[in-house]
Amino acid sequence: AMGRKDKPAGLMRQLALLKRSPKELKLLYFLNFLNSYKYFSMALVLPLISTEEYGFTDVEAGGLYGAWGLLITFWGIVASMMVDHWGVKFTAITSSILSVAARAIFVFCRSRSSLLFVIYIISPIGD
Repeated sequence: AMGRKDKPAGLMRQLALLKRSPKELKLLYFLNFLNSYKYFSMALVLPLISTEEYGFTDVEAGGLYGAWGLLITFWGIVASMMVDHWGVKFTAITSSILSVAARAIFVFCRSRSSLLFVIYIISPIGD
């Protein structure tokens, strides 16, 4: 078993391996980090903005949040088939464009219909 003393050495070894890895792998890890940041930041602010900026009740905001999560799961399954058909690069670019558009609409538009469009259509497909 690796003792407490060995953990920093193990971490340094892993970081050295990452440093020698292909640039595409580093890019993939970076994009994965950004994707996680995108998801968790939206998960954090969606209920708050829904109630404070768009006037939904707490229960309605919870319903939006739940529907958003369910749709992300659904589109994740669909997107896995799209990746097989169209390839990783095309799917990743399309997803990124949709995600940026969804966040822009979410932040800059002020109508409930724009929020619902983002939550039910653009954001789940892009995520």
